[in-house]
Amino acid sequence: MAERVPWSEYLQKSLHYNSINNSKEPVRIMLSSVKNGVPKVQQIVFQNLLNADQRVLIFTGATRNADLMSVVKSSNSTHVIYWDMPKTKETYILTGRIYIVAAPALSYRFGTPPRRINIETDKSAEEFWEDERIRIWQKISPEYRASFTWPEPGIPCDTKLGSGKGSWSVYNDSNTIKVPAVSNIDIGYKYKTLDAIKETSLHKSGSIVSSATSFQAIKGLGGMVGRSNNSEMETIHNSALDNFCLLIFKVTDVDYTQHGMFPPNRIIFNSKNGNEWRYTNVNA
Repeated sequence: MAERVPWSEYLQKSLHYNSINNSKEPVRIMLSSVKNGVPKVQQIVFQNLLNADQRVLIFTGATRNADLMSVVKSSNSTHVIYWDMPKTKETYILTGRIYIVAAPALSYRFGTPPRRINIETDKSAEEFWEDERIRIWQKISPEYRASFTWPEPGIPCDTKLGSGKGSWSVYNDSNTIKVPAVSNIDIGYKYKTLDAIKETSLHKSGSIVSSATSFQAIKGLGGMVGRSNNSEMETIHNSALDNFCLLIFKVTDVDYTQHGMFPPNRIIFNSKNGNEWRYTNVNA
Protein backbone atom coordinates (compact mmCIF):
# COMPACT_ATOMS: atom_id res chain seq x y z
CA MET A 1 0.00 0.00 0.00
CA ALA A 2 1.28 3.43 -0.96
CA GLU A 3 2.60 5.53 1.90
CA ARG A 4 0.50 8.59 2.66
CA VAL A 5 2.27 11.92 2.90
CA PRO A 6 0.53 14.98 4.40
CA TRP A 7 1.33 17.53 1.68
CA SER A 8 0.21 15.30 -1.19
CA GLU A 9 -3.49 15.87 -0.48
CA TYR A 10 -2.91 19.63 -0.59
CA LEU A 11 -1.18 19.33 -3.96
CA GLN A 12 -3.81 17.05 -5.47
CA LYS A 13 -6.58 19.49 -4.50
CA SER A 14 -4.56 22.34 -5.99
CA LEU A 15 -4.12 20.41 -9.23
CA HIS A 16 -7.86 19.76 -9.37
CA TYR A 17 -9.00 23.33 -8.70
CA ASN A 18 -6.43 24.79 -11.08
CA SER A 19 -7.53 22.26 -13.77
CA ILE A 20 -3.92 21.24 -14.37
CA ASN A 21 -4.61 17.54 -14.87
CA ASN A 22 -7.20 18.36 -17.55
CA SER A 23 -5.18 21.02 -19.34
CA LYS A 24 -4.14 20.39 -22.94
CA GLU A 25 -1.39 22.96 -22.66
CA PRO A 26 1.98 21.94 -21.16
CA VAL A 27 2.23 23.02 -17.52
CA ARG A 28 5.68 24.55 -17.31
CA ILE A 29 7.32 24.64 -13.89
CA MET A 30 10.52 26.37 -12.85
CA LEU A 31 13.31 24.08 -11.63
CA SER A 32 16.20 25.67 -9.76
CA SER A 33 19.53 24.25 -8.68
CA VAL A 34 23.13 25.25 -8.12
CA LYS A 35 25.95 24.01 -10.35
CA ASN A 36 29.54 24.86 -9.44
CA GLY A 37 28.28 27.59 -7.15
CA VAL A 38 26.16 29.21 -9.89
CA PRO A 39 22.32 29.27 -9.59
CA LYS A 40 20.48 27.69 -12.53
CA VAL A 41 16.80 27.86 -13.51
CA GLN A 42 15.21 25.58 -16.12
CA GLN A 43 11.69 24.96 -17.38
CA ILE A 44 10.27 21.46 -17.11
CA VAL A 45 6.76 20.19 -17.88
CA PHE A 46 4.52 18.53 -15.30
CA GLN A 47 2.75 15.29 -16.25
CA ASN A 48 1.36 13.53 -13.18
CA LEU A 49 1.96 12.08 -9.72
CA LEU A 50 3.15 8.51 -9.35
CA ASN A 51 0.22 6.43 -8.09
CA ALA A 52 2.44 4.02 -6.17
CA ASP A 53 4.35 6.71 -4.29
CA GLN A 54 2.80 10.04 -3.34
CA ARG A 55 6.22 11.60 -2.78
CA VAL A 56 7.05 11.31 -6.49
CA LEU A 57 6.10 13.74 -9.26
CA ILE A 58 6.73 13.06 -12.95
CA PHE A 59 7.96 15.82 -15.27
CA THR A 60 9.29 15.71 -18.83
CA GLY A 61 12.14 17.35 -20.69
CA ALA A 62 14.49 16.91 -23.64
CA THR A 63 17.82 15.11 -23.53
CA ARG A 64 19.12 17.51 -26.18
CA ASN A 65 18.71 20.36 -23.68
CA ALA A 66 22.34 20.38 -22.54
CA ASP A 67 21.79 22.94 -19.76
CA LEU A 68 18.91 20.97 -18.27
CA MET A 69 20.73 17.64 -18.49
CA SER A 70 23.87 19.03 -16.86
CA VAL A 71 21.74 20.22 -13.95
CA VAL A 72 19.79 17.01 -13.35
CA LYS A 73 22.59 14.51 -14.08
CA SER A 74 24.63 15.47 -11.03
CA SER A 75 24.34 12.67 -8.46
CA ASN A 76 24.81 15.02 -5.51
CA SER A 77 22.45 17.80 -6.57
CA THR A 78 19.49 19.00 -4.57
CA HIS A 79 16.76 20.44 -6.77
CA VAL A 80 14.06 22.96 -5.92
CA ILE A 81 10.81 23.52 -7.82
CA TYR A 82 8.74 26.70 -7.49
CA TRP A 83 5.10 26.10 -8.41
CA ASP A 84 2.49 28.85 -8.48
CA MET A 85 -1.22 27.96 -8.47
CA PRO A 86 -2.88 31.20 -9.67
CA LYS A 87 -6.55 30.21 -9.41
CA THR A 88 -6.30 29.13 -5.78
CA LYS A 89 -3.57 31.64 -4.87
CA GLU A 90 -1.19 28.98 -3.55
CA THR A 91 2.52 28.39 -3.95
CA TYR A 92 4.60 25.26 -3.45
CA ILE A 93 8.37 25.19 -3.05
CA LEU A 94 9.33 21.54 -3.43
CA THR A 95 12.81 20.30 -2.54
CA GLY A 96 14.14 16.90 -3.53
CA ARG A 97 16.11 14.83 -6.01
CA ILE A 98 15.54 14.35 -9.74
CA TYR A 99 16.22 11.10 -11.60
CA ILE A 100 16.37 10.85 -15.41
CA VAL A 101 14.49 8.22 -17.41
CA ALA A 102 15.92 8.47 -20.92
CA ALA A 103 15.50 6.21 -23.94
CA PRO A 104 17.15 2.81 -23.34
CA ALA A 105 19.57 3.52 -26.20
CA LEU A 106 20.85 6.54 -24.24
CA SER A 107 21.35 4.78 -20.91
CA TYR A 108 25.12 4.87 -21.46
CA ARG A 109 24.91 8.68 -21.19
CA PHE A 110 22.15 9.22 -18.66
CA GLY A 111 22.24 6.06 -16.59
CA THR A 112 19.57 3.50 -15.83
CA PRO A 113 16.11 4.34 -14.41
CA PRO A 114 15.83 4.86 -10.63
CA ARG A 115 15.61 1.72 -8.52
CA ARG A 116 14.81 3.32 -5.17
CA ILE A 117 11.37 4.56 -6.23
CA ASN A 118 8.44 2.46 -5.06
CA ILE A 119 6.62 1.30 -8.21
CA GLU A 120 4.56 -1.61 -6.75
CA THR A 121 4.85 -3.92 -9.74
CA ASP A 122 6.50 -7.18 -10.71
CA LYS A 123 8.18 -5.42 -13.64
CA SER A 124 11.83 -4.45 -13.48
CA ALA A 125 12.58 -0.77 -12.98
CA GLU A 126 13.83 -0.56 -16.58
CA GLU A 127 10.66 -2.10 -18.02
CA PHE A 128 8.28 -0.10 -15.82
CA TRP A 129 9.83 3.30 -16.53
CA GLU A 130 10.19 2.69 -20.26
CA ASP A 131 6.52 1.70 -20.43
CA GLU A 132 5.69 4.90 -18.52
CA ARG A 133 7.82 6.99 -20.86
CA ILE A 134 6.03 5.59 -23.91
CA ARG A 135 2.60 6.02 -22.27
CA ILE A 136 3.25 9.69 -21.50
CA TRP A 137 4.72 10.25 -24.98
CA GLN A 138 1.48 9.04 -26.51
CA LYS A 139 -0.59 11.19 -24.12
CA ILE A 140 1.07 14.58 -24.64
CA SER A 141 -0.25 17.05 -27.20
CA PRO A 142 0.94 16.86 -30.83
CA GLU A 143 2.33 20.39 -30.51
CA TYR A 144 4.44 19.57 -27.46
CA ARG A 145 5.53 16.29 -29.08
CA ALA A 146 6.72 18.16 -32.18
CA SER A 147 8.98 20.35 -30.05
CA PHE A 148 11.26 17.34 -29.56
CA THR A 149 12.23 17.61 -33.25
CA TRP A 150 13.27 21.26 -32.84
CA PRO A 151 16.76 22.72 -32.30
CA GLU A 152 18.55 22.61 -28.98
CA PRO A 153 17.35 25.42 -26.68
CA GLY A 154 19.67 28.41 -26.52
CA ILE A 155 21.64 27.93 -29.74
CA PRO A 156 21.65 30.75 -32.35
CA CYS A 157 18.65 30.64 -34.65
CA ASP A 158 19.73 30.52 -38.30
CA THR A 159 16.28 30.26 -39.77
CA LYS A 160 12.80 31.66 -39.35
CA LEU A 161 10.32 29.68 -37.32
CA GLY A 162 8.46 27.16 -39.44
CA SER A 163 10.68 27.40 -42.53
CA GLY A 164 12.04 23.89 -42.14
CA LYS A 165 15.39 25.09 -43.49
CA GLY A 166 17.95 25.31 -40.71
CA SER A 167 21.46 24.22 -39.93
CA TRP A 168 20.38 21.94 -37.09
CA SER A 169 18.95 18.44 -37.22
CA VAL A 170 17.97 15.87 -34.63
CA TYR A 171 20.03 13.42 -36.65
CA ASN A 172 23.43 15.09 -36.32
CA ASP A 173 23.06 16.76 -32.91
CA SER A 174 25.69 15.38 -30.53
CA ASN A 175 23.09 15.43 -27.72
CA THR A 176 20.78 12.98 -29.49
CA ILE A 177 20.97 9.45 -30.78
CA LYS A 178 22.46 9.24 -34.28
CA VAL A 179 20.54 7.74 -37.20
CA PRO A 180 23.22 7.24 -39.89
CA ALA A 181 20.81 6.06 -42.58
CA VAL A 182 19.16 9.47 -42.78
CA SER A 183 21.90 11.72 -41.44
CA ASN A 184 21.39 14.13 -44.34
CA ILE A 185 17.84 15.04 -43.25
CA ASP A 186 17.60 18.54 -41.77
CA ILE A 187 14.12 19.46 -40.51
CA GLY A 188 14.73 22.55 -38.36
CA TYR A 189 11.32 23.86 -37.25
CA LYS A 190 9.44 22.06 -40.00
CA TYR A 191 7.00 20.24 -37.73
CA LYS A 192 4.52 22.14 -35.58
CA THR A 193 2.58 18.99 -34.72
CA LEU A 194 3.63 15.36 -34.49
CA ASP A 195 1.31 12.44 -33.81
CA ALA A 196 2.54 9.40 -31.93
CA ILE A 197 2.94 6.07 -33.68
CA LYS A 198 0.64 3.86 -31.66
CA GLU A 199 2.15 0.50 -32.50
CA THR A 200 5.74 0.17 -31.36
CA SER A 201 8.07 -2.63 -30.48
CA LEU A 202 11.36 -2.71 -28.61
CA HIS A 203 14.33 -3.14 -30.92
CA LYS A 204 17.13 -5.38 -29.68
CA SER A 205 19.36 -2.34 -29.31
CA GLY A 206 16.88 -0.84 -26.89
CA SER A 207 15.56 1.96 -29.06
CA ILE A 208 11.96 2.23 -30.17
CA VAL A 209 11.25 1.11 -33.72
CA SER A 210 7.81 1.50 -35.22
CA SER A 211 5.98 -1.52 -36.53
CA ALA A 212 3.22 0.67 -38.06
CA THR A 213 3.40 0.77 -41.85
CA SER A 214 -0.27 1.30 -42.64
CA PHE A 215 -1.76 4.25 -44.49
CA GLN A 216 -3.36 5.44 -41.24
CA ALA A 217 -0.03 5.48 -39.45
CA ILE A 218 1.64 7.43 -42.23
CA LYS A 219 -1.24 9.88 -42.44
CA GLY A 220 -1.14 10.42 -38.68
CA LEU A 221 2.49 11.54 -38.72
CA GLY A 222 2.27 15.22 -39.56
CA GLY A 223 -0.24 14.57 -42.34
CA MET A 224 2.40 13.28 -44.75
CA VAL A 225 1.05 10.51 -46.94
CA GLY A 226 2.91 8.26 -49.30
CA ARG A 227 4.96 5.11 -49.04
CA SER A 228 8.16 6.97 -49.93
CA ASN A 229 7.81 9.14 -46.80
CA ASN A 230 7.16 6.25 -44.44
CA SER A 231 10.77 5.55 -43.48
CA GLU A 232 11.59 9.24 -43.07
CA MET A 233 8.57 9.94 -40.87
CA GLU A 234 9.21 6.90 -38.68
CA THR A 235 12.79 8.06 -38.23
CA ILE A 236 11.70 11.60 -37.34
CA HIS A 237 9.18 10.22 -34.86
CA ASN A 238 11.63 7.81 -33.25
CA SER A 239 14.42 10.36 -33.06
CA ALA A 240 12.05 12.79 -31.33
CA LEU A 241 11.02 9.99 -28.99
CA ASP A 242 14.67 9.33 -28.17
CA ASN A 243 14.98 13.01 -27.22
CA PHE A 244 12.01 12.71 -24.87
CA CYS A 245 12.81 11.87 -21.25
CA LEU A 246 11.05 11.66 -17.90
CA LEU A 247 12.30 13.61 -14.89
CA ILE A 248 11.32 11.73 -11.74
CA PHE A 249 11.23 14.10 -8.78
CA LYS A 250 11.28 12.55 -5.30
CA VAL A 251 10.23 15.20 -2.80
CA THR A 252 11.89 15.48 0.62
CA ASP A 253 10.64 18.89 1.83
CA VAL A 254 7.71 21.20 0.99
CA ASP A 255 7.11 24.87 1.73
CA TYR A 256 3.40 25.55 1.15
CA THR A 257 1.72 28.97 1.31
CA GLN A 258 -1.93 29.87 0.77
CA HIS A 259 -2.14 33.54 -0.18
CA GLY A 260 -5.91 33.55 -0.67
CA MET A 261 -6.58 34.22 3.01
CA PHE A 262 -5.44 36.98 5.35
CA PRO A 263 -3.10 36.54 6.97
CA PRO A 264 -1.61 33.94 4.61
CA ASN A 265 -1.34 30.35 5.82
CA ARG A 266 2.12 28.80 5.51
CA ILE A 267 3.10 25.23 6.37
CA ILE A 268 6.55 23.63 6.25
CA PHE A 269 6.61 19.86 5.61
CA ASN A 270 9.88 18.09 6.47
CA SER A 271 11.00 14.49 6.24
CA LYS A 272 13.94 12.18 6.78
CA ASN A 273 14.91 11.36 3.19
CA GLY A 274 11.26 11.36 2.17
CA ASN A 275 10.03 9.34 5.17
CA GLU A 276 8.56 10.16 8.60
CA TRP A 277 6.86 13.36 7.52
CA ARG A 278 6.13 16.13 10.00
CA TYR A 279 4.77 19.63 9.51
CA THR A 280 4.86 23.01 11.24
CA ASN A 281 2.69 26.09 10.81
CA VAL A 282 4.98 29.12 10.47
CA ASN A 283 4.66 32.84 9.82
CA ALA A 284 4.20 33.65 6.15
